[in-house]
Amino acid sequence: MAVEGGMKCVKFLLYVLLLAFCACAVGLIAVGVGAQLVLSQTIIQGATPGSLLPVVIIAVGVFLFLVAFVGCCGACKENYCLMITFAIFLSLIMLVEVAAAIAGYVFRDKVM
Repeated sequence: MAVEGGMKCVKFLLYVLLLAFCACAVGLIAVGVGAQLVLSQTIIQGATPGSLLPVVIIAVGVFLFLVAFVGCCGACKENYCLMITFAIFLSLIMLVEVAAAIAGYVFRDKVM
């Protein structure tokens, strides 16, 4: 079932925005890998609290790339299953953001 008219414009806009989202995710992965390389050359032994940050950045970048890729394929092929998966991923991201905001508000006075 192909889309027509204004929905074709919305489909194209979603596709372009998801490609930009995908590029940002690749940028996050590149920044994480670069930070990991710099830290591996500077830190001699042992895991410090700062040495975990590049791994977290890489993991977030990979997850965002997966979400963008699923959304991009779903928009391009008009696949119902991929679009539902994309919506579930976006809902999960929104819930995590709300939980992080609440945790930040609750623990605002306990930072060091």
